[in-house]
Amino acid sequence: MQLDNNWGNFSCLCGIPAVEHGNYVRCYYMKPLSLDERCQLATSTTSIRKLKQGILSPFQNLKKTDLVKELKARNIETTDKDRKQLQEDLTQLLHGISRPPALMIPEPHLPTENINIPSYEILCTEPLHDLTNVIQNIIAELPYHIQDKEAQKEFQNFSQTTIVA
Repeated sequence: MQLDNNWGNFSCLCGIPAVEHGNYVRCYYMKPLSLDERCQLATSTTSIRKLKQGILSPFQNLKKTDLVKELKARNIETTDKDRKQLQEDLTQLLHGISRPPALMIPEPHLPTENINIPSYEILCTEPLHDLTNVIQNIIAELPYHIQDKEAQKEFQNFSQTTIVA
């Protein structure tokens, strides 16, 4: 599940803006959306058409007219609002969702039962970023655990050229 701006305003899948994570009452009572609910929220006539064209982030870089169409389709008032406000309204409405769940992109209109993922768990972290950090730590630490000085020098060179800060 892709969230807004690489974890920008919505840093997790709970649907609460990051600035309100200190509001423990709201966090406690907020029920995370199911996969079906997230997909339904992320799809509209405009976004489904874009997904079928291969555009995986249908809400990215929308023009003002596209934002107005998207919000009007969702019964949101758009009169006298500039592009920035319209974008903010859409972001808040979508809870930071920028596309349907990856497993649902081929058929975003189908319920999870039809594609055998009704109990699929949505992780609250980005595993690839976590794995990348673990691998970088191993590569950085490995040279200090090698006894052979020549091999240690090669691993240090590898470590310094592999890990980009």
